[in-house]
Order: sequence, then structure tokens, then C-alpha cells
Amino acid sequence: MISHQIESLFQRSKSIIHLLQLHSLFIKTTIHHDEYRLSQFISLSSSISLQFTRTIFDNSHIIPSIFAWNTMMRAYSQVESLKLFKQYQEIRLKPDRFTFPIVLKVSGHCLMIGTGGSLHSMAVKSGFGLNLHVNNTLLRMYAGFGVIRFCKTGV
Repeated sequence: MISHQIESLFQRSKSIIHLLQLHSLFIKTTIHHDEYRLSQFISLSSSISLQFTRTIFDNSHIIPSIFAWNTMMRAYSQVESLKLFKQYQEIRLKPDRFTFPIVLKVSGHCLMIGTGGSLHSMAVKSGFGLNLHVNNTLLRMYAGFGVIRFCKTGV
């Protein structure tokens, strides 16, 4: 029953006041220890107040899921996204097929060819060298660098 009520509250939340109320409910009911609910909350709140979301993210009692990390990296500015990715690696989380397009896109926009090349290598070593979304992002990144001839993926 409480799960249905929480889903309803998520759907109706549109302001920082709603987020504060939801967060209070999470603490009272210990839902903030549930990785799935924390990820949902971060996804919802990042479009309402990124500053508030970052506070929740940084002060979580559990390590946020890869989904939550990807949500935060996607929501932030380019430089902050790469900083989050470094933190992500420091706690030894494994990037997924959604992580690589986010950070590769940032590398392309910032014209960081060295970082982009390292991420390309990491994507291949992680088994995502043949992933369609990763490859499309690599193609766009290398095109932005003007070095499209180097974009041989999946090798």
C-alpha cells in the first residue's frame, strides 16, 4: 500500500516544498535506505532543484545506484559531469551503457580529445565497444574533434 502512495506522491511533486516533504517522509519511514527509491527521488528532484538533489545525493546513507549517478552526470554542467565521473570511478562503480554516452558527449563538447580517447578505450575494455549508443556518441565526439578517421569502434 505504501508503495502505491509513494508513486502517487512522486507523480504530484512539482516544487522544492514537495521535495522537502517527500524527503521528510523518506527519513521517517527509512525509505531513504532503499536504493530504488533513492534513485527515483534523485531522478525526480534533479529537474526541480539540482542543488537540493546534490545535497541528498552526497549525504545518502547508501551508495547511490549507477542510475542515480548517471542522472546526476546528465543533469550537471559539462565540467561537473566529469568530476562526478571521477568520483564514480574512485568508489569503483562500473560504468554502464548509459554512462559512456554521457561522459563521451561532454568530452566532445569540451574538445577534450585526450579524455575522449581514454573514455573510448575504457568503453571498449568494459565491453561496450559494440554498443550502438556508445558508438554513435563516439562518432559525434570524434567528428567534433575533426578526427573522424580515428573512430574505429569495437576493436
